Amino acid sequence: TCQNETVVIFVHGWEESEDSVKERLNRVKLSLESNSFIHPLIGFSWRSNTNWPDARSIAAENGPKLADLISSIKNECLGTDVRLVAHSLGARVVLSSLDSLHENQTWNNNNFTIKSVDLLGAAVDDEEVSTNPDDILIDPTNFGTPKSAYGQAIQAVVTNFTNFFSSKDNTLEPNLEKP
Repeated sequence: TCQNETVVIFVHGWEESEDSVKERLNRVKLSLESNSFIHPLIGFSWRSNTNWPDARSIAAENGPKLADLISSIKNECLGTDVRLVAHSLGARVVLSSLDSLHENQTWNNNNFTIKSVDLLGAAVDDEEVSTNPDDILIDPTNFGTPKSAYGQAIQAVVTNFTNFFSSKDNTLEPNLEKP
């Protein structure tokens, strides 16, 4: 039902079993509540407990499924803000969903947006969130590595985008630049 103005969707990272996914979702819920952020929390799970190359592909393939969920929420509850939080390889699920939403005519015709995206230790290179797709082509470290350009979708679909990354002392620091 459309009783709340905000819904948070959490997407877990790589190598998560069903039990560990539940534990992570519960940890996110407790963290949000301890910071007085009391809104419905939805866990979006995907088959991540596999080898790295397969997990990368599976993550991207789940993006359109997440986009369908987000579209359903926005279509049924027009005034609801959707906030996405993703950890590690879950960021690829989220970014792939943004691509799907960016290409969705109904989404665009309704001028829907995602209120915020917060990536925690994202398994995504900086150039992949750039608004210039050529950044992927000119970066010499990308030779032979499949990359996607998500920056334009982020810019079109998301109001507030933050990519928190791990620093040398393992604290999370925000990269607040919107692509």
